[in-house]
Amino acid sequence: STFELATKNATTGEWTSTPKTLGDTVPTPVAATGYKAGSWDSVPTADTPVERGETTYTYTFVIDQFAYTVEHYYEETVGGEFEIDNSKTDNKSADYGSSITTYDNKAGTGYVLDHTSGLPLTIGTDASKNVIKVYYAIDDNNNGTPDKYEATVKYVVVNGTFEGETETSLTSTFELATKNATTGEWTSTPKTLGNTVPTPVAATGYK
Repeated sequence: STFELATKNATTGEWTSTPKTLGDTVPTPVAATGYKAGSWDSVPTADTPVERGETTYTYTFVIDQFAYTVEHYYEETVGGEFEIDNSKTDNKSADYGSSITTYDNKAGTGYVLDHTSGLPLTIGTDASKNVIKVYYAIDDNNNGTPDKYEATVKYVVVNGTFEGETETSLTSTFELATKNATTGEWTSTPKTLGNTVPTPVAATGYK
């Protein structure tokens, strides 16, 4: 807003000082999304005198915090559905627009992290959408690999052996997923038997 702090005489051209106040020029601040009430550095009112030169009044809104939830789900059977454990749910809050990249791992005995959804989470104003879901898979042998991604293939020969071997039974194991070294999450990676298939060799007298 601009003001003239004097009145010009139309006849003489002379100026006479006429003090002014801010009056109805004081605007009402409106917060941007994700911010809440703050304060003026110096409060302007309708009665505040207008000073000569340039005067600036600054209103600063404060960033608001919003709730977010971390839900924990556990595999009910190997390769089966995941069920939420509400007793493990974490209810937290963070600044609007901040990025959440971590969570508390609550795998517990017999389980291991499988995957997550909602990470990284950018905090918005709608708490119902600020949700991270963490999924844990069964790991009964506690070797750090979800049981559903472990596969064993057994080759058995009757009346013979396998080429280069004396055993009549050979076993190959496979991991049907790849673990991300950074996040610890697993991504399904189907495998084939590849070069694990042995060559049978007939015993004497067999064909």
